[in-house]
Amino acid sequence: MAKVSHLIFDLDGTLVDTLKQLAHGFCAVARDLNIKEPSLSEASSYIGNGVTRALARTINGKFDTELSDVDSTLLKRARQLFNYHYAIGLYENAYVYDNVISSLKELKAMGIKLSVLTNKDHVFAVPLLKSLDLYPLFDFVLGSEVIETRKPNPEGIFYIIDKLKANKDETIMVGDSINDVEAAINANIRSIVFPFGYNNSRDVNTFNASYVCKDYKELLDLIKTLNK
Repeated sequence: MAKVSHLIFDLDGTLVDTLKQLAHGFCAVARDLNIKEPSLSEASSYIGNGVTRALARTINGKFDTELSDVDSTLLKRARQLFNYHYAIGLYENAYVYDNVISSLKELKAMGIKLSVLTNKDHVFAVPLLKSLDLYPLFDFVLGSEVIETRKPNPEGIFYIIDKLKANKDETIMVGDSINDVEAAINANIRSIVFPFGYNNSRDVNTFNASYVCKDYKELLDLIKTLNK
C-alpha cells in the first residue's frame, strides 16, 4: 500500500461540528418563508449536497428532494435569506472536533500536505476555518463555488492535487459522508471515513471506504502505520 503524502479533508462533520450553526440558518429561512422549521435531526439529514439542496429539502420537508422539485424563484429567495442569516451566525455554534488541531499539527510535522474540499461555499468556509484557528494548518482550501461541480464528483480532488502538485497515489480523502467516499472512489484514490459526522444515520461501514477511523487519534495512528 502506498504511503501518504497528502490528506484532503471534508469540513462540516469532519473537522468541525457545525450542525447547530447550519440548523439555525435553515430554521431562520423557514421562519422567514412561513414554513415548518426542521428539527435538529432533520437538519442533520439535509446536510451533504450543498446548502441549496439542503434548503430545497427544508422547503419540501423531506430528504428525497431534487432542486427541480422546488420553485426556482422560491429557492433563490431561500438561498438569499440563508446567506444573510448564516453570515450573521458564522462565528457561533461551531466546534472543532476533539484532537483535530493537535493531529493536524503532527501530520504537518511529518511533511504531509493538508487541504480542505468542502461543499460549503468558499466565502463561508475560509472565514469559518480562520475563526477556529484551523486555516493556517492547511495548504489549500476549496469551497463549492470555485468550480462548477461538487462531491461526489471527483473534479475538486483533481483540482486540489493539481494545485498542490501532490502525488495522487499518495492522497487520501478524509470525510464523514457517502459523498466524500464516493468522490474518492470516482477519483480512484483511497478514503478514510469517520462515524461521528453527518451521514444520515447510515452505517459508515457500508460506504466502501478504504478505512474507517473512529476518531483523530486512530487516523493519526493509521497514517503513521502506512508511512512506516
